[in-house]
Amino acid sequence: MLKTKQHGITAAGLSQLVGLSVMWSPHDGIKFNCKITDVRTAFGRIDVELQPMEGEGLHWVSAARVRGITDDSQKMLAKVL
Repeated sequence: MLKTKQHGITAAGLSQLVGLSVMWSPHDGIKFNCKITDVRTAFGRIDVELQPMEGEGLHWVSAARVRGITDDSQKMLAKVL
């Protein structure tokens, strides 16, 4: 089973993040509600691909830069980070 070196998380564990509703803030004062559409590991960090709830587009960001909108989604992120 594939595991990330630094986090000890399995690929199956990472895939549980897909579909979570999260909030991403690229800069202070502006926030976007997004849905996680994909997850990857790169250079020892976990990245998530985000799609905005309204509007269009996809963007990869570090999972450490997003917050869960609900308590459940925040708990799921905390398991990974």
